[in-house]
Amino acid sequence: VSGAGAVEARARDFLAIFSRLDRTVALPPGAELGLHLEQVGEWAIVRATPEVGAVRVGDVLAAVNGHPVLLEEYAETFRRCVAARTSRVPYTLTFRRAPFHRGWLWKRPRGRSEGRFSGLTGWKKRFFVLRRGELAYFDGEVGDGKKAKRRGAFELDERCAATIARAGDGLELVLRKAPHDRLRLKSADPGDLRNWAALLTVAVAHATGGDRRAVSDTQGRRLLCAIPERPVEARRSGRVPAQAATRCCATTNASA
Repeated sequence: VSGAGAVEARARDFLAIFSRLDRTVALPPGAELGLHLEQVGEWAIVRATPEVGAVRVGDVLAAVNGHPVLLEEYAETFRRCVAARTSRVPYTLTFRRAPFHRGWLWKRPRGRSEGRFSGLTGWKKRFFVLRRGELAYFDGEVGDGKKAKRRGAFELDERCAATIARAGDGLELVLRKAPHDRLRLKSADPGDLRNWAALLTVAVAHATGGDRRAVSDTQGRRLLCAIPERPVEARRSGRVPAQAATRCCATTNASA
């Protein structure tokens, strides 16, 4: 199946997986924290972190002292953070992982007209990396110590939509931001292309503060905003050194 329903179903599967990857960090009373949070919609998304830490750029604040905040207004989330930090007792912050993925795809040059080429003529093989609310592509494999020249990137925002459909004898994934601003992608493996379409759907929802129609159905919204009902690994001792704690998370207003 190549339609929107199949992509949304697979996106819900990935939402369930990412909801189980939350990271909870325990902090000592009154700890000043070292991350930069930015309001996106009603979410607080990490925009900058120290080099070492459990929280990554693109992660979103999901709970304060175990209380879910993804369905609350940003002002209420910020109030909870301030109250927790000034309560004179240890507190915890939980962060939802930003979607991430990498692999090889065939890419058509952006802006290339529809009918000038057929088959894989005009397509180039690129290594794609999805992270931090961006889909970047390189002329070689990157990660695990490998480096390659960055060829371009597609920033994910509220205008983006990922669709997949049959094209000739295969499937084609289109990531569209505007009528003339889009990426057309192919893979030799149809299952891999469907996974990319679902992951991009989740990544757009995450990067835009959870406000996406692609996951607006009841199940999708519940998974996108849920805090898993299970123990999570955390540093729970109130004796965590303040310097170590600042490497992990932040509660300051982005505009402060």
